[in-house]
Amino acid sequence: MTISSFRAFAVMMMTYYASNTPMLHQAESEEYDSTSQTTLAVGRPAELLNNRSIKTDVIENVGHPDEVFIHSAGIARHLDCSLETARNVLQQFEQAGIIKKHGGIDVDADYATKHLNIYLPSFDDPKSVMKELYQMEGETPPSFIIATEEVTPRQFIQVEPSQLDDQKMEELEIKSGDSGDSGLSAFDVDKKPIENQSLFQYTENESVIIDVSKPKNGSIQDHISDQLLEHGLAASSLKNFAYELRQEAGLV
Repeated sequence: MTISSFRAFAVMMMTYYASNTPMLHQAESEEYDSTSQTTLAVGRPAELLNNRSIKTDVIENVGHPDEVFIHSAGIARHLDCSLETARNVLQQFEQAGIIKKHGGIDVDADYATKHLNIYLPSFDDPKSVMKELYQMEGETPPSFIIATEEVTPRQFIQVEPSQLDDQKMEELEIKSGDSGDSGLSAFDVDKKPIENQSLFQYTENESVIIDVSKPKNGSIQDHISDQLLEHGLAASSLKNFAYELRQEAGLV
């Protein structure tokens, strides 16, 4: 039985949060002559159990590990799949860094006592988690997940081809037939740049140059998005980003 990584993750997190309502606990206590000072903190039961420094009396009040930690028996029950399938899913999640192992427990499953590994979320960056899930499904993550920084048109300034060296122009591959807007080559027979208004430079990194001209194949937005992603960037609004820069370049 094949389980979608996204479905397994959604069920796992739903059950985790349902059984891990934040609770107050005593973080520390200090005595000062005739007075004492107690510091309270908030934490989820699984997090408290995972913290080896938490006092025993607190642990006794947070619930049994079988109830608050993630394990294959619980996943199998909610996904209506075999214990082995659920175990494989959690192993993949652990390898991807989505969850981390706390230890092991003995539970009654499949009419027998089974020793199961128990986990809790690793609480990594949500984008990293989603990226891993897409990769597990064999799909390409959306640009806003891959990118490490969002950008706007105001962060780009128009540059002339003559301001760029030949190597940069060749990297951009602005050659005859590549542009659907003008059909012009960025180089003449002597490899001299000719006028082209479609190039924009990222003000925070001069090595990032974006060509907003219409590509020979594919959509303009995809063409721009692909260029941004090469540098770990994504437009906050790709449609507006493409329109505003193309408008400035006189292409719309």
